[in-house]
Amino acid sequence: MKLIIITPNNFPAEDAGALRDDAFSQLFQALGYSVYALSRGRQSAAGEYRGTGYESLYRESRSKLHKVWNWLTAAADFRRAFRRYLARFGAPDVIYLGHDDNRIVRFVQRYAACRDIPLLYNACEWYSPCEFRLGKWSRVYLMNDHQNRRLLRPPARVIAISRYLADYFSGRGMAVLRVPVILDMRQIDGSVGENGDRVNLVYAGSPGGKDSLRPLLLALLSLPEPARARLRVHIIGLDPAQLAAHCGLDKTRLAALSDTLTAYGRLPHGEVSRLLKEMDFSVLLRPAQERYAKAGFPTKVVEAMAHGVAMLCNLSSDLSEYLVDGENALIAADEGVDAVRAALLRAAALPGEEILRLRRAARDLAERAFDVRCYLADMERFLSEAAKK
Repeated sequence: MKLIIITPNNFPAEDAGALRDDAFSQLFQALGYSVYALSRGRQSAAGEYRGTGYESLYRESRSKLHKVWNWLTAAADFRRAFRRYLARFGAPDVIYLGHDDNRIVRFVQRYAACRDIPLLYNACEWYSPCEFRLGKWSRVYLMNDHQNRRLLRPPARVIAISRYLADYFSGRGMAVLRVPVILDMRQIDGSVGENGDRVNLVYAGSPGGKDSLRPLLLALLSLPEPARARLRVHIIGLDPAQLAAHCGLDKTRLAALSDTLTAYGRLPHGEVSRLLKEMDFSVLLRPAQERYAKAGFPTKVVEAMAHGVAMLCNLSSDLSEYLVDGENALIAADEGVDAVRAALLRAAALPGEEILRLRRAARDLAERAFDVRCYLADMERFLSEAAKK
C-alpha cells in the first residue's frame, strides 16, 4: 500500500511541522504503508529519512521579486513533482495533505475525489488577526481562513490537532480523528536527573505573534531577590537584542536580569535537545481566548515533557485535558504578569525532590498520551472507514 505526504514543511528537519509529518509517517509505516513525501525541505533536493522517501520543492528566494516569482510558480512546480511521483510509483492508495497553499489543496482535493482515493487533511492551525502585522488582511491569514471555512469539504477526512478544530469540522459534516502533537518517544531520552541548586526554566522556539515573553521578564523583574536568585531562565531562539525588541524592554532593564537570564539565539535542534535535559520547567504563555491558541496545540509542550521537563504555563488549547497543577506541571491562572509571578514564586520555593517528581510525571504523561503508538488503533480504524466509502 502506498501513501503520499504532501506538506509545506521543512521535511526532513526537526521543527514543529516537520516533526508532525515524521510522526505520522512512522505511524503509517507501522500500519504497513510505503510512504513518500513532497515537501519543502531545505537540507537536500531528495533522499530518504527514517523510511520515508522524499522530494523537496523548496526554492531559495534571493530577493523580494524572486520570492513573489517562487510563490507564483509553486503550484505548477507541485503539479510537475506530483506527476513525477505518479510516473514512478503509480497512484497512491491514501493521500495525507497538510498545506498552506490553497491552489495545491484545491488540486489535490479534486484529484482524490475523482479517483476515490482517501484524502486525510492535517488540520493544525486557525490563525487570529493579532498574529500578523496586517491583521485580517494578511495573505497568510486570508488563505488559512478561506481554507478552513470554505475550501476543505467532504469526502476529505480531517486529522484535527485540537478539540476546537475537531468540533468545527465535525459540525461541517466531515469525518474527523483528533490527534494532538505526537512524537516517537522511544527516540527521545526522557531520563530525569538533578540539575543543580538553581531551578532552570526554558523557553525554546520562535515566539512570533503567538507566545508572550514580556510577562515572563516583567514577572522576573518584580520578584524578591531571594526568589530570583534561585531561578535561572534560558531563552533559546532569540538573542539578547531580539529578546529586548520582542518584549519592548530597554537594555537597562534587561541588564538587571543578567544573573538570572541567558538568551542563546537560534541553536541546532540537537543542541536544544541537549539543553532541555538540563532544564526543570519549560515556560509557555499564550492568550487562551485567541482563536489560534484554541485551534492549535503547542509542540513545545510535548517536546519538553518528552525530555523529562515539566511545564510552567497557563492553560490554552487542550492542555487542561492533560496538565494537572502540582501533579505534572505548574499552572499559571493566565498569561498576565501577576499570575506568572505567582507561578515563578512557587517554582523557586520547590525542593529538589518535588521538582524531580513533577518532571518524572511529565515524561510519564508524554509516553501515555503523546507517543505515536497511542494512535495506531485509531488511525487504522479511520483508514478502514475511509476505504469503505
